Amino acid sequence: MRALALAVILAASACDGAAPTAEAAPPPASSETPAAAESPSESAPGPPAPATQEPPATSLPLVLLATLVADDASASKAMIRDETAKTVMSYRPGDPIRNDAIVARVLAGKVVIVHDEREELLAVGVAPAEIAPDDVFYPDLIDDDLSDTMADGVQLQSGQGWLVKTPAFAWGTPRTVHRLREALRAYARRDPESPDIHVGDISKAGGGPFPPHLSHRGGRDVDIGYVLQGRLAHEPRFIHTDASNLDPARTWALVQVLLESRAVAWIFMDYEVQRLLFAHAKGQGISADQLDAWFQYPSGNRATRGIIRDWRGHDDHFHVRFAE
Repeated sequence: MRALALAVILAASACDGAAPTAEAAPPPASSETPAAAESPSESAPGPPAPATQEPPATSLPLVLLATLVADDASASKAMIRDETAKTVMSYRPGDPIRNDAIVARVLAGKVVIVHDEREELLAVGVAPAEIAPDDVFYPDLIDDDLSDTMADGVQLQSGQGWLVKTPAFAWGTPRTVHRLREALRAYARRDPESPDIHVGDISKAGGGPFPPHLSHRGGRDVDIGYVLQGRLAHEPRFIHTDASNLDPARTWALVQVLLESRAVAWIFMDYEVQRLLFAHAKGQGISADQLDAWFQYPSGNRATRGIIRDWRGHDDHFHVRFAE
């Protein structure tokens, strides 16, 4: 059973901040002789149990928009807006919101966050929350169901034409690894002289939360480096990419084989890099209808269209989510 909390409105009427207490009713009149008073140690009630206190309100610039509470607490979700990063995202218990803050529990209209090693509370506010025009928020991604486990995972190994940066974090579902390997092989056949493609994190063995990644839980998410020009093309680390160092022809060839595999659900890519690849693809004769189906550009970096979407932090690599 799930309960969706869209707003929690609290009202307090006590002027001095103290909760009113009820006075004890007088004992009923009786003609009988009262019994002798019992000893305080036998009859006097002990001190009242302390009320459970909520953690203090968080100081982080976050806004809780909604919570979805599931019978399985680990499946509960909270939609939170980060006012600094300007992102609206869905989080589950164990997910990092930022480097120093993790979602601990999701309740109805509230979220407990562990921030700087102490618990803090984030609650739905009384005032209506607003989503800014420049927020990263894709409603059509919210219901993308991703598994938290990967019992049948297989490990991607480096191959002819690609290099796995960290093999311990290159575990994916059999379908994802197969589709990715086939796309990398197809790219290598198109351009045997291309430098190795650098494949970053997929998932840990067995899947599960993988900080600082918000996804990469179930073996369907893959980070891939852009193809760069000159000696930068051989750097194994991901490097900030723009018009000065991107190899648009080779990067587009790589992205195109992934798209043409029809196994890709989404590609998250910096909007400026989208612009460069869009111009190259258009120059290669890709039809307007196909460009519109593949690219978010030029509709704006918050448009809910195209398989390729802008997402903060993807100016040095792009993120591929494979469909299952």
